[in-house]
Amino acid sequence: MSVPVPHLKQTGKEALDQFLQRTVHDKKVPAAFLGATNKDGELYFECGGDRVFGKPDEGQVTPDTGQSCLEERSWNTISDISVLQLFSMTKFMTSVS
Repeated sequence: MSVPVPHLKQTGKEALDQFLQRTVHDKKVPAAFLGATNKDGELYFECGGDRVFGKPDEGQVTPDTGQSCLEERSWNTISDISVLQLFSMTKFMTSVS
């Protein structure tokens, strides 16, 4: 069974940009990093928000900020989430086919 490769349309990218801007502007989270990939590579990656929450004069987050945050945390959690997502996708695809 061949699974189609997901793609992200321009309207999808614009919707993600707007979501990120609203989320950061409304201060629902200190900073946000959104990313999407497929087997061919990166489809989308953007970030925004205060480097130090509530202190915009300290600067904004960058893609490198996200990398340093991930290095400080356990990769096990990220791996666990990835495995669960793959499992869910496989179960879903199996039940649909």
